[in-house]
Amino acid sequence: MLNKRILKMCQHPFHISSVIKFCNLLPASQQIRQKRTHEINSGQLKLLMEVFGCSYQQASSISFRHTAIRTLDQNHIRKVADVLHRFGIDKGDIAEHPEILTIFPTTIENRAMLLQEGGFSAITANIIVRYITITRKPLRLLKAYQYIPSQFDIPQSFLSYLNEPPPPFNPISGDALDDKSFVDIQVAVLRHYLCWRLEMQSAELDVLMKTYSRLKNRSFRLVEESLKILEEKIGFSKEKIRRHGYLMHTHPGNTLDTLNRIKTIGGESIITVFHRYPKVIASATDTLIKTAQYLHDFGIPDAAIQKCPELFTLGSDTVFQRLTVLQSVPEFSGLAKNPRVLRLVHYQRKAYSRLSFLQQLKMKCASLHILSSPQAHFDRYVREGSDRTRGVDMTKFLSLELDASEVKIRKLLARHPYWCHVPLVTVRDTLDFLLNRGFTKCHILFNIHALLYSRSVM
Repeated sequence: MLNKRILKMCQHPFHISSVIKFCNLLPASQQIRQKRTHEINSGQLKLLMEVFGCSYQQASSISFRHTAIRTLDQNHIRKVADVLHRFGIDKGDIAEHPEILTIFPTTIENRAMLLQEGGFSAITANIIVRYITITRKPLRLLKAYQYIPSQFDIPQSFLSYLNEPPPPFNPISGDALDDKSFVDIQVAVLRHYLCWRLEMQSAELDVLMKTYSRLKNRSFRLVEESLKILEEKIGFSKEKIRRHGYLMHTHPGNTLDTLNRIKTIGGESIITVFHRYPKVIASATDTLIKTAQYLHDFGIPDAAIQKCPELFTLGSDTVFQRLTVLQSVPEFSGLAKNPRVLRLVHYQRKAYSRLSFLQQLKMKCASLHILSSPQAHFDRYVREGSDRTRGVDMTKFLSLELDASEVKIRKLLARHPYWCHVPLVTVRDTLDFLLNRGFTKCHILFNIHALLYSRSVM
């Protein structure tokens, strides 16, 4: 097509110069294409070459056809490739279905393990990508297409992968079983196992599986191993596991990794933290380690960490960003040493929104409790319109700064009738001003009411 355009232009003498200009532009267009390929990330393309087992040009072509894989994190790609290779899926198969790289590694693992447990003859990239569609097909169709051997007992196959299987179970006997889908049979067998393993009633399990629907997609082997770790390593009772059903779809490998690599969090043993706030078990080990390091770097004491273990359910990057905001907002920074300060980190969006709302109402005495309390408490505080606190944040702050007990601080401040109406920001600002002017902590303590006045008055 390009040669025909040039030939047609050459037939007209007046267009010769245009032909020369057009030909001179060709290398530039090639450079633009090469630049765009380079901008995708040369490291990414080299990794794709390794994963797909193909040339640079082929990897580039695949990445242009499947734009979603261009933005994938390289660690994610490596983890997916490792899982796929573990289940015998070769590089050529991955290259034919590159969209598989966009699926989470744990999802691929669960799908592949369930396919194994359900008797699939082979596991391919195509089957994993189309897992939801395929597993909703009737068994008759799956057997006709030779996904599963024709005379195969699927319910028994699922149970055979368990080290401690329940009593034999057959949801539907005879030809009617072939009319059911693969996923229907898998869920029926899983329900049978969980009712037996956790001593649950069917109605109780209905509520649990409706609440934690992801449990339906978990491999039997992973569920069994998770339950074993929760009971034997952590010491949870069956009743506690039933109350916290989400624990059954935590990954056993991650839980063991956390137990092996992390001994304490905030001065408490990791087992104690798990018992106090079980949701922490679901957090990745590396996330817990990074979060703990960020808290240490920002000077958050163990006492504060122990009061808010739920912070470890957030992403480590989120915690870092919120700790940074904590230091940059004056109303928050004065609470940095408060034992309950991490509530401001955990509920920071809510706290910042409330702070902005109170400032619009010209209310300046927002306490940590008001900023992080339930909505009903906050609404009542606003309706009352009393711009004051109970003084808890102020006494804790001054107790740490002036090396005096909270009881003594409160007793001294209480001599001033309006001390609860002064914002902590004002007290902190005036304290810094006096300390910078050379006043000692002892001088300030015995003239503590001076802190209730702004810097400008001083």
